Parts: sequence; structure tokens; C-alpha cells
Amino acid sequence: SKFTILLGGDLIRTPLLDRQVAGTRVIAADAGMSHARTLNLTPELWVGDFDSVPADLPDELAAVPRQVFPPEKDKTDGELAIAAALERGATSLVLAGAFGGKRTDHAFLHLALSV
Repeated sequence: SKFTILLGGDLIRTPLLDRQVAGTRVIAADAGMSHARTLNLTPELWVGDFDSVPADLPDELAAVPRQVFPPEKDKTDGELAIAAALERGATSLVLAGAFGGKRTDHAFLHLALSV
């Protein structure tokens, strides 16, 4: 099954992105939850250490089930979201918000994970 992973980098909504995420299951990684509103998606799971939670989330997004991890973990929030999708049977992934933003180290990691 196809999953969209919402990551904390930059995201521009385009018709192509809308087609790519249509009908997918969705998991948000920490700050990536902010992209759920932009894409009109409601994730089934929200993972991370929650050090970058977006302000003023609508009730339906604030209520998404969470998997909370300690800040001193060995994986990024994005890696945890990808692992959760694979555990749920993901056969393909759309990484939305994988690049840009404040964490270029995470962007490089997302690029490496996509191979």
C-alpha cells in the first residue's frame, strides 16, 4: 500500500503532489503535521519527539494518535515515520516536505533513504 510521510521541510502544493498523495495512507513526522492542513489530509499516526509541534492545530489534527519518542533517540522523526509506514505494510512512499527548511542534515538523510 502507498503511504505519504509528512516531513518538516518546505512544501509547495501542486496538482502533481495532489495526485501523488490522493488515496494514500498518511503518517506525520513531528513538524510535518503542519503540511496536513495544506494538503487537506488527516494522518492516521503522528510520530516524533514533539519538539516542533505546529501551533494552533485544528482539533481533528491535534487528536491524531501519537507515538512519542525521547529527544535523545538515534533516528530522526522522519526515519521513525518511515519505519511506522513499513510496519503497516507500505510498499511505496511519498516523502512530502523532505527538503528545505532549517534542517539540511535531515534533507540529506531523506535523500539517502529514498534510494
